[in-house]
Amino acid sequence: MLDQTKAYDRIHPEYLCKVLNRFGFPNKFIKCIHDLFFGNSISVNVNGSLSDSIQQLRGLRQGDSISPILFNLAIEPFLLSILHNEIIDGYCLKARRSNSDLQLTAPRPVKLLAYADDILIFINSKEEFLELQERLKVYNGASNSQVNYSKSVAFPLAGGLTLNH
Repeated sequence: MLDQTKAYDRIHPEYLCKVLNRFGFPNKFIKCIHDLFFGNSISVNVNGSLSDSIQQLRGLRQGDSISPILFNLAIEPFLLSILHNEIIDGYCLKARRSNSDLQLTAPRPVKLLAYADDILIFINSKEEFLELQERLKVYNGASNSQVNYSKSVAFPLAGGLTLNH
């Protein structure tokens, strides 16, 4: 289970704009998102008094209805790099026979499960673990993301395998 340090707060504007562009969003829309999130100043109202304003240089506002969608788009290149990776095989679920006449085909391997900033990645070997580390390094460098290793967990599904990073 991967935990990211301040996942929404670390989204870099240039990275987000490049991702939106690669997914085919119109330039006008990308500029609007950029200006909405990164081209403004923020003040905090404390007991009726406004604080000095600060400029928002990066990050998506939590609680804003479009932020989770933008975060999902921002992390999608990393998820795709795992899904299309030939070294990371994923976990194969076993098809169970039943008493019915249905012929079951073996399910495809599951490589990851993701919900917003919660990501579970299935790996089977030290080689896959090292490849995952490389994919994370590339993604972190491009996006400003950072894994919180103290809150991330690796555990074997079949027992016996221990991985140290």
